[in-house]
Amino acid sequence: MASSEPPVSLLESSTAEQTPPPLRILCFGDSLTCGLSLNVHGFQEDPYSRRLEERLRAAFPDRRITIATDGLPGDMVTIPSFVDRLENAYRRCSEGFDWTIILAGTKWVNTVIGSSANQTYLLTAPCTNSDLPCMTIPMIQAGLTSVWQFAQDHGARVLAMTVPELTHRYHHLDEKRNELNQWIMSQRMDGL
Repeated sequence: MASSEPPVSLLESSTAEQTPPPLRILCFGDSLTCGLSLNVHGFQEDPYSRRLEERLRAAFPDRRITIATDGLPGDMVTIPSFVDRLENAYRRCSEGFDWTIILAGTKWVNTVIGSSANQTYLLTAPCTNSDLPCMTIPMIQAGLTSVWQFAQDHGARVLAMTVPELTHRYHHLDEKRNELNQWIMSQRMDGL
C-alpha cells in the first residue's frame, strides 16, 4: 500500500523552494537617481527607487528586497569620482548586489565644460564654435561601459537606463540624447 505522504527529501526541497532568495538592487547615478527636483518648496529628494521598492514588494511579498540608492547631483559618468562612488557602494554592501540600475549622462550630453577662478561650470550650449572642452558622446559611452563592466565584474546584472528628456527642449541636446540612447539600447554585453 502506497503512503499518501511524500518522502522527507521532497518535503525539504519544496520548503526550500518556497523561500525565494533575497533581491539586492543598487540604483546608481546622478541627480535623477537621487530624485532631486525643484518645486514651490525648494529642492527635494524623491528617488525613483522608492516606487521601485514599493512595486517589487507588492509583486513579491515573500521576498526580502533591499534597495540602496546612490545618486549625486552634478556627478558625471566621465570623471573618476563616479567610479569611486560605485566602488564604495559595493564595499558598503557585503552581500553584493544582484542588480545595478545605472542612470547617467542625463544633462551632460554635449555640454560645454568651462572654468573660471577655481570653479568649474557647465553650459547647456552646443559645443560647436566653442574654445571650451566638451562632454562628448564617446566620453559618456566610455564612462558608461566602465561602470557597467565594474558592476558585472562584481556579480551584478545591469539595467542600463536611457537618458530621459529634459523639461526644457534644446534641439542640439535632443539629437545627442537620442544618439546616446540608441547606443545604450544597442549594447549586447552579458548581464546587461
